[in-house]
Amino acid sequence: MRFVRKGNSITGYRAPDAAGSPGTWVQIGQPQTIIMTTPVWVGFYVDNASGVGLNTCTFTHLTIAPLNSAPVVGFASMATWPLTPVAIHGSVADDSYPLPVTLTSQWSKLSGPGAVTFADAALPDTTATLAQAGTYVLRLTADDTAAQSFKDLSFTGYTKPFEVWQAQNWTSGGGYSDPAADQLFDGDADGMANLLEYAFGTAPQARSTYPLVYDTAAVSTEKYLRLSVPKNTAATDVTFTVEATSNMANPASWSSAGLIIEQNTATTLTVRDSQPMSAGGKRFMRVRVVRN
Repeated sequence: MRFVRKGNSITGYRAPDAAGSPGTWVQIGQPQTIIMTTPVWVGFYVDNASGVGLNTCTFTHLTIAPLNSAPVVGFASMATWPLTPVAIHGSVADDSYPLPVTLTSQWSKLSGPGAVTFADAALPDTTATLAQAGTYVLRLTADDTAAQSFKDLSFTGYTKPFEVWQAQNWTSGGGYSDPAADQLFDGDADGMANLLEYAFGTAPQARSTYPLVYDTAAVSTEKYLRLSVPKNTAATDVTFTVEATSNMANPASWSSAGLIIEQNTATTLTVRDSQPMSAGGKRFMRVRVVRN
């Protein structure tokens, strides 16, 4: 006799004696569901009412084949303010069953405001490029050909450093979507809109002194008007352009042509005028900040 247990399902088989070895195994009835808690003891009970002697049972070829378990999907921690392309660190573990081992994984977008492009959707550890900022749910599915499992990863991702700055400074509101975080809004009434606060590295919700520095530069026997601008090293998605004019009444007259860039580093932009102060007349300088 043979008993095969798979989970809580037990199936019995019998075979005739063929010269000391079992012949063809034949299933006895239908599989039976028997709930067994550990430890499980296996034994034979023999009822031979018509016999005249003792009966002996012998166990041979006891084998234990573990059942296949579904793959286990996990995630490592990700950046606090994930900026596209977002690094997503997934992992897949398997019990090496069934044989032969064939384990695959696949990322997919479950929800989110924009399209998601994976660098390699078949790799658990990859990157996801987001089309727009928002809350996303991505799913990592693992398949060992016999069982599938999945786990969902939820996060708020950003496409521009400016959106990260907005989220960091308006945590109690709507983050980057808070109306008070709009690039043209000046919530602290210090004369600088949020985009300028971001570009200059000043606090958007506390009044700041104007950070631009106007002075003069001596070159040979002449003096020139000069403007120094502080730059936020994290503001990699803005462009600074210093311009000058002799006529503020004409907006089209502002130009950067001919201006001398004395310094342009990650933290400071210093530009001087091309017209000496001895030439007479008024000169004005400004900095224009534009999001890329």
